[in-house]
Amino acid sequence: MKKILFPKSKKPFLKEISTPAAYVKKVAAGLKLPSRAIVCPIAFLTKYVISHAKYKKYNCVADIYVLEGKDLCYVSNTGYGAPWFTMAMESLIALGVKEMIFIGLAGSLQEEVQPADIVLCDEALCDDGTSPCYTDKETSFANKTLLNKFARTLKKNKVDFHVGRNWSTDAIFRETKEEVIHYQKHDVLSVEMETAALYAVCQRRKVRAVSSYVISDCLYDYKWDPHFREDAIWKGMEVLYENALATLCK
Repeated sequence: MKKILFPKSKKPFLKEISTPAAYVKKVAAGLKLPSRAIVCPIAFLTKYVISHAKYKKYNCVADIYVLEGKDLCYVSNTGYGAPWFTMAMESLIALGVKEMIFIGLAGSLQEEVQPADIVLCDEALCDDGTSPCYTDKETSFANKTLLNKFARTLKKNKVDFHVGRNWSTDAIFRETKEEVIHYQKHDVLSVEMETAALYAVCQRRKVRAVSSYVISDCLYDYKWDPHFREDAIWKGMEVLYENALATLCK
């Protein structure tokens, strides 16, 4: 049977027709953002942030809160999953963001990573549909300088955390036992939906990024064990935000 799909392996090396710069010129003409951003799609953290800061709000693919007196913005309502999230990140970069810390929730694939634990992702597995548009590699990487800087801040503030690989998938209801066993053997700590694409985009656009998570559910024993409603999860997100703020505002 004749193949119809264009070879995905060629795409990372080809020039795009539309560009983020042209898009934001149409939808946000004249807007210039701070060079640093904290990004989180989860509404709970947005409530915390806006109750603890003065800000000016903008909207361009996401809700953008420029914090008063800081070269930093907080970004939320980016959507979930790699395609929509990537569109938001491309727009942020086109608007001037050069460095960003992502805060999210993730599932644990390893028994030593428990609910409410904090994970910093140094390498993300590109099992999503968006990353291959930016890279021909199986994995994408955090910016080492920013990762180390964030880790030092957490250590200084006596916050325990893990560092390791993350599996980024597009289909949260199609995670399988066979995949979990496979990734456990490769020392993958967590699973979520956005980081591989974030890192692939930022590597291509020469922007610094690191992803951090609070563990909200567990899959390491091959069944789903959710902990979303626990106060420790939301406290962990607040801790990550405060430490991300301290890292980017140094």
